[in-house]
Amino acid sequence: MEVWPVSIEKLDNGKSLNISFDDKSEFKISAKLLRVEYVLLQMFKVMAILK
Repeated sequence: MEVWPVSIEKLDNGKSLNISFDDKSEFKISAKLLRVEYVLLQMFKVMAILK
């Protein structure tokens, strides 16, 4: 069974996101964590290009 997001809310003046899924689970993710994950993703893309 696939789980899909049904809502994404900005909380704490943009400092975090609350993501709700169709299986009733919810996760609150800080903006700081999202930035770190984005930077890591970009680094992996560059490393793949340089190979």
